[in-house]
Amino acid sequence: MAHDPSAALTSEFPTLSPAQRQALRQQIEADLAQIKRCQAGEHLLEATKSPGVLVCRVCRIVGVCLWCELIPPPGAVILVCPAHRDFARLQAIALGTPLLSASPLPPAAAATPIAAAGAQAEKE
Repeated sequence: MAHDPSAALTSEFPTLSPAQRQALRQQIEADLAQIKRCQAGEHLLEATKSPGVLVCRVCRIVGVCLWCELIPPPGAVILVCPAHRDFARLQAIALGTPLLSASPLPPAAAATPIAAAGAQAEKE
């Protein structure tokens, strides 16, 4: 017997209009897709008040910039903050190391949220 998700939304939220139920269903599907991306290491990082520290808005994992001389807590994502992106890029070129997006380099105009990808090399 198949489970009908629209029936569950109708019974749980009887006062919602069909358009509101559809919007809620789409948001739930988007959230579930992002949770799967988080499990694969593709976090949706947002800046915090602390320089060099970002937090995934879905799974709440912490991202830390090592160039800001911060010590990451266990399980933190290592990344490069906007202030150090050019330095990290030059350092990687000098060392002959490919940049990995597991250490995401946000665009120059620090746009948030920043989508950090898994272990794929950055394409320039």
